[in-house]
Amino acid sequence: MRNKIKYYLQNSEFISLLYYYIGSLVVNIISLFVKPKEKTVLFVSFGGRQYSDSPKAIFEWMRNDPRFKDWEFTWAFIKPNNYQIDGAKKVKIDSLSYFITAIKSRVWVTNSGIKRYLNFHGKNTLFINTWHGTPIKKIGIDEVGVHKSKVFARKWFEFKDANITLAESKYDAEIFKRIFDIDDNQIMITGLPRNDELYHNKYDIDNIKKKLNIPKDKKVILYAPTVRGNNVDEDFRNFINPSIDFNNWKRILGEYVILFRAHYFVDKIDEIKGINLDNVINVTSYENLNELMVVSDLLISDYSSIFFDYAILEKPMFCFAYDYDEYIKYQGLYLDINKEIPNGIIRTEKELLYMIKNLDYSEQVKKTIQFKKKYLSGNGKATQQVVDYIFNNTKNS
Repeated sequence: MRNKIKYYLQNSEFISLLYYYIGSLVVNIISLFVKPKEKTVLFVSFGGRQYSDSPKAIFEWMRNDPRFKDWEFTWAFIKPNNYQIDGAKKVKIDSLSYFITAIKSRVWVTNSGIKRYLNFHGKNTLFINTWHGTPIKKIGIDEVGVHKSKVFARKWFEFKDANITLAESKYDAEIFKRIFDIDDNQIMITGLPRNDELYHNKYDIDNIKKKLNIPKDKKVILYAPTVRGNNVDEDFRNFINPSIDFNNWKRILGEYVILFRAHYFVDKIDEIKGINLDNVINVTSYENLNELMVVSDLLISDYSSIFFDYAILEKPMFCFAYDYDEYIKYQGLYLDINKEIPNGIIRTEKELLYMIKNLDYSEQVKKTIQFKKKYLSGNGKATQQVVDYIFNNTKNS
C-alpha cells in the first residue's frame, strides 16, 4: 500500500495536490493547539525505514553526552515495533502522533526529509539536514528525465528551512546550495557523522565476518548499486536487475564472497541470476553499512554516493555502469564518472570480472587515495561538531 501511495503522489498531480493542501491544512490547524517542548529531538533516517546513518551517529553521541542528560529523544519509523532503542521513544511516521511530535520538537535531525511533502514548520525548531551522501547522480531540480509531481518535488525545498546542511567538501556544498536554495551560512563542511567511524576504523573484522557467516579465508566484494527510479513493476515495487549472473562470479572469483546491497528504495531483487547462491549474501536490510564497507576488500557500485564513503578506507573501487547511456538520459550525472571514478566506466560483466581477477591491489589503492584527496575533507570529527552546534544553539532556550 505504501508503494502505491508513493507512486500516485509522484505521478498524479491531482492526488498529490489533494494530499498537499488538505494535509498541510490539517497539520497547521493541529499546530495551533500544540505547545513547543524544549529539550526534545526528533530523528528520521531514510523516511522512517531505518535506525541508521548520520542521525543515528548524532543520537548516540547526544545520548551519552552529559550536556543532554535531561533531553527527550524520539525516533520515527514506518514500523516502530521492529526497533528497540535504549534512551529514545518511538513514533509511527505519518501518524497524527508523528506530526504532533514534529511540531513541538526543539530539534529535527534527518538525512532525507521530515515534513512528509507538506507545508508546516516546527515551533522554534533547530533543523539539521545531514543528507545521506555526496551526489554523483543529479538530484532535485537538476534531474534530467525524472517525472515528479509538483508536490513530490517539494521535498527538495523543505531544506531551505534547515539551519545547517552538512557537506563533505566544496563539491557537494555547491550542489546543495543550488538544489536546496540555501546560503553559505547554512552549510557546514564537516564530513558526514556516519563516516566518523570509518576514519578511526576500530572495527573487529573477524567478528563482523562471524555475524555475516563469511568464512575467514574468503575475500569479500561489496556490490552496492543505486536505485533506478524508472524501474517499477505492476505492483508499484522498485526493482533492479543488473546485467550479471552470479554463477559467473562464483566460477571466476571463487575466492570471494559477494555482499549484495540494494538501495533502500529497491523492493525486488529476486530476478537477479544467482542471487541465492551460497557465496552471495543479501545484505540489503543490514543497517550498519559501515561494517559492510570495512569487512569488504573492494567495492563495486555505479552512480552511488557510496564511492565517497568507501574512499575513506583507501581500498579498490570499480564503477560497473552497465546501463550508462540509459541512466544519464533519465537521471543525469554531476561527475564524468569515466574520468573521475577510479578505473572509469566498466560496461560488461566480463570486463568487470577480468579486472577484479587481475587487479593490482597497491595500484588500485593509489587511485582511490587520489579520489579521496580530491573529494573528501572530513577528519572523523563531524558528529562532535554537529552536536556542539546543537548545544550552542539551544542552551539558552
